[in-house]
Amino acid sequence: MFSLWAMSLLSVMDVNALDLKNSEEMYLIEAIDKISRDFDVYFTFDKALVSGIKVNYDKNAVNVEDAVGTVLKKTTLTFKLINEQFLIIYKNDEEGLKSLRSMSKHLDKLIREEERAFNKQAVLTRMI
Repeated sequence: MFSLWAMSLLSVMDVNALDLKNSEEMYLIEAIDKISRDFDVYFTFDKALVSGIKVNYDKNAVNVEDAVGTVLKKTTLTFKLINEQFLIIYKNDEEGLKSLRSMSKHLDKLIREEERAFNKQAVLTRMI
């Protein structure tokens, strides 16, 4: 019985050692930059939310969801991936959702402005 428990403990220790070997401790802002470069994605977040937070970055993450999920695992933050290229990081609470709604309104306004500018340009191009 004892040897089975000891073998299980050693097995867990081996997995934890492997996890530490495959991860690198860094600040969250650094991990975000690394994920952005490694997976060719763009982040949107409130800088105050991510400042000063130390995380473990999984050097062997196979996709962006795994990479971001790993670095945010021990935080109160969560993320949404949009169109496989844009990530929004926000606090997983009522205040975070309020901030997310505000960001969404801002993005909608930006999109409408860009659509109007594009439509004006298309009309001018047809007139020439």
